[in-house]
Amino acid sequence: MKKRGRVNVGKLVSDLRAIIGAPYLSDDIYERVSYAKDPMPYDIEDKNIPYAVVRPGSAKEISQVMAYLNRNKIPVYLHGSGTSLGGHSRPKVRGVVIATNRLNWIDINEEYMFVECGGGTICADLMKALDKKGYFLPMNPGSQIVATMGGLVATNTIGHMIDVHYGRPSHRILGLEVVLPTGEIIETGTK
Repeated sequence: MKKRGRVNVGKLVSDLRAIIGAPYLSDDIYERVSYAKDPMPYDIEDKNIPYAVVRPGSAKEISQVMAYLNRNKIPVYLHGSGTSLGGHSRPKVRGVVIATNRLNWIDINEEYMFVECGGGTICADLMKALDKKGYFLPMNPGSQIVATMGGLVATNTIGHMIDVHYGRPSHRILGLEVVLPTGEIIETGTK
């Protein structure tokens, strides 16, 4: 994969397209720059612009992408909606961005009284789905119309003043499906 100390970007993009499918991979410069930014007004350096942006639609697809990138020692950055003010979604070195926006499914299990959702699910969408069934999501971030559930869980905050009132996201997590850097998928928790 490495060519004279550098990544063979053409091969990387081609291999990722074969894994994820052409519609779900972008190597367009404008999109790559967009995924190198966050709400903070800092300039982007060339070394922080990702090689590509991939949009997996399942844990299996993430697993395949992660296994490939791990084998080839390519850095990976996750990107939800990019609303974090802490620099979490900003790549620190050149790598590949995994965008979570296709992971936007919701499954409300009324029998066991819990909800499962994908990491790319927008908080407001989950709140609306629960509201339609008469339930309430005790999370109310100011950025709820764009914030993803994966981002809320990853940063373990919905806003420090709101955390004091409602509690942190981790107070309500019963389990997670996690893809490790090797591509292995693990499930934690229980019904």
